[in-house]
Amino acid sequence: MALPITLNDAKAQCRIPLADTAEDALLQSYLVVAGAMFEQLSKRSFDATGDEELTANELAIAGQWLLLMVAHFYETRQPVITDVRAVTVEVPKTLDFLMDLIRVPTL
Repeated sequence: MALPITLNDAKAQCRIPLADTAEDALLQSYLVVAGAMFEQLSKRSFDATGDEELTANELAIAGQWLLLMVAHFYETRQPVITDVRAVTVEVPKTLDFLMDLIRVPTL
């Protein structure tokens, strides 16, 4: 799966200095998981060819979605958190919006 973002893109999104390699393996695993999530939710493939291939605009949307998801994984390290005020925080709605822009419609 050839993702439209790199490990360095993910590090920049998470505000990790490029020279700091301590979290590289973790971020790389988040990239793989986010890529698989994107493909499942959008019903699109990063490895598609011909008519199935993502356009430049779709790749930009996919890249932004991946960056936000990786940053969410990195910052929270869990899908739902509850803080001391009993406020539940879920995956940001921005991700839902971006996915809606690119998802293949189903009947």
